[in-house]
Amino acid sequence: MMVDLAIVGAGPAGMAAAALAAKLGLDTLLIDEQEGPGGQIYRAIERADTTGLSPLGADYLAGQPLVAALRASGARYRPATTGVTLRVVRSAPFPLVLGLRRPWPRRSPPTSRRSAPPAST
Repeated sequence: MMVDLAIVGAGPAGMAAAALAAKLGLDTLLIDEQEGPGGQIYRAIERADTTGLSPLGADYLAGQPLVAALRASGARYRPATTGVTLRVVRSAPFPLVLGLRRPWPRRSPPTSRRSAPPAST
């Protein structure tokens, strides 16, 4: 199967990237090992209560528009997929996007260095 863009991981970043890429006209494939989209944070979001009464709260339900956008985008979605080999067959500005399970290590914010108060004379 040949695609313009393959995205690994159907968490929030992977879903958003796939929906946008498909909207921009790229033949997009989203691959994930889980049974449904959402990643760790929005696991089972498609089966969540849509009345807004989720015991997990409004932040959890915020994943529903991401899934809806993915489903409406035309991107190909392959859940429960493991053991995939991806090969770049032609050069492109963005041949592969990875939706990672863990965020990249974040750097600590810079500490402000306050100058010592002037010595009293």
